[in-house]
Amino acid sequence: MGSGRDKKKKAKEKKDGPAAGAGKGAEKTERKTKANELKAQRRTDKALAGDEDDIDALLAKFALEEKQLKAVQVINDCEPPSARVNASFVPYVTQRGTDIVMFGGEFSDHVKDKVYVYKDLYKFSTDKQRWSQVVTKGPGPRCAHQAFIHKSFMYVWGGEFSSPNQERFMHFRDLWRLDLSTNEWDQLPLKGGPSARSGHRFAVHKGRALLFGGFYDNGRDVKYYNDLWQLDLSELAWTPLGSPGQHPWPAARSGCQMMVAGDVLYMYGGYVKDKDDEDEDLEHGKAHDDMWALDLKSHTWERIKKWERIKKVGMAPGPRCSFAMVPHKARAFLFGGVSDNETKRGEDLSSEFHNDLYTFNFNNRGYVVRKAYKLYQLGGVVSEILYSPAAYGLDMSAKNMPKPRARISPQVAVAGNTLWLLGGVVEVGESEITLDDMWSLDLVKLDGWQLVKENTVGEEVFKAAAAKAGAAGSDDSEWEDASSDEED
Repeated sequence: MGSGRDKKKKAKEKKDGPAAGAGKGAEKTERKTKANELKAQRRTDKALAGDEDDIDALLAKFALEEKQLKAVQVINDCEPPSARVNASFVPYVTQRGTDIVMFGGEFSDHVKDKVYVYKDLYKFSTDKQRWSQVVTKGPGPRCAHQAFIHKSFMYVWGGEFSSPNQERFMHFRDLWRLDLSTNEWDQLPLKGGPSARSGHRFAVHKGRALLFGGFYDNGRDVKYYNDLWQLDLSELAWTPLGSPGQHPWPAARSGCQMMVAGDVLYMYGGYVKDKDDEDEDLEHGKAHDDMWALDLKSHTWERIKKWERIKKVGMAPGPRCSFAMVPHKARAFLFGGVSDNETKRGEDLSSEFHNDLYTFNFNNRGYVVRKAYKLYQLGGVVSEILYSPAAYGLDMSAKNMPKPRARISPQVAVAGNTLWLLGGVVEVGESEITLDDMWSLDLVKLDGWQLVKENTVGEEVFKAAAAKAGAAGSDDSEWEDASSDEED
């Protein structure tokens, strides 16, 4: 994947100019190359026509399309990216300002019931609030990967790709590096390291990137990880850190959130599926709500010390998954996610989506939940209520205050003192509706969300999905309750 980046010239020109007949030979070679590419394209199209879940044909098609690119293209002031989720979304600070670099992601088409995975690359100028698209050769389409920035490079590792009907999929373990000054990718040939996976997390600490967790699904078995790895960014070498089971250690999970504050690595939450004790064919999803810390200063990189599990202080969020969490100075901000409740041995599942905002203080290691407008004390810790959770994002306590609707897996990044939020997914019944709205929040003033871009999908789509799920017209419908409160 991503092949054909470094084309080598086969024709050499002499000092005095091209040799006689060289022009005709070059033209003939070019015609032959194009003919071969057209044949390959026809074979690929034929394979996809017979089976749109043929992953090999899909990836071959992407590779052929990439071969057509001759040079890096930057499309300035372009339209915002299409709706997506599980893309990487990382800030890059330069002397000219701060950009947020977004790569990949996936889109759930709730009408066709198909999923599409992307490989496009965008940059968002936080100063000008404008998007630019970078068209360049690089890694293939993927989602649920991880990206981080070190110096003037963005690194991308792992992730997954699925066919439109999600009948076939694959996980990656390749490492790519994007030069943010030239917009050119390089695949780094590393030996060893973590196994292929997605849903893992990275955090950077003093020239080293730390990787934890994730999962792998081959269609037959699903494996969740709790291993910890170090990637030395100078030597480009992997080193495993510690051994799960020897010390207090976080359980296996994917989709946790991980960050570094000073010389401490923090990890919170995540998701795992466990087998039923009585029925091997039945699985139960479990959302973790534990917070762990690892002192990165007190150990050498050859021998890791134990993790420390942090006790809950203040009003901590309950078990949830698919939330966003990012650090800012002495705090971390947590937004959104979903809490699933299983009944009847996992046969029935009810879900509560969140759009509340919590802060975690790194100094006293306690939570503050920001929901509405009240202050109260719980366990010796003052909790400020600024925003309340709401069904489908409609706030019952502050009707005139705009805010993002409840969602899972939004793309979130902090640039300066501003938190930027893009997209995510809302589940209404059996429908997954992918969002593309964008919001900002001043993390110093905390004076309310600002809408940067409205969602392309209108409210009628959510109402139609709710009606399809049998929610509309029901006396206890969340949609009806939220709508009626808004109209009062």
